[in-house]
Amino acid sequence: MPRVAEIALWLVLIPSALRRLALSSQGRLRAAQKIRSASILCMTSSTAFTQ
Repeated sequence: MPRVAEIALWLVLIPSALRRLALSSQGRLRAAQKIRSASILCMTSSTAFTQ
């Protein structure tokens, strides 16, 4: 069960960090790519935890 809390924490931390990047000069396209890769990473790690 602690793993679920860990994933939830990352799901809160990652978007806020990416929002900060999107507000900087990085641009929205790169931030969108990071969000996509981060969500894929969360999906794969959560499925690995459940198995």
